[in-house]
Amino acid sequence: MDAEPRHGSACATSGGMTVDGVEEGLMAVVEFDNGTLVQVRDTYNAPHSLSGIEIIGSKGSISSPAAC
Repeated sequence: MDAEPRHGSACATSGGMTVDGVEEGLMAVVEFDNGTLVQVRDTYNAPHSLSGIEIIGSKGSISSPAAC
């Protein structure tokens, strides 16, 4: 990508499905010096949700198969 991160912001939450003080979810946005924005969302304790990864760019996207 040939760019460096310029700004970032993140927020973590605990939805009550784990012990107190353990975050279950995270949302983050990182802005790079070339104007690219990267969004990250992660949760490891979401019932009825499939796991996977998806990267979306201006020329296409890449997805991993969902893991049950």
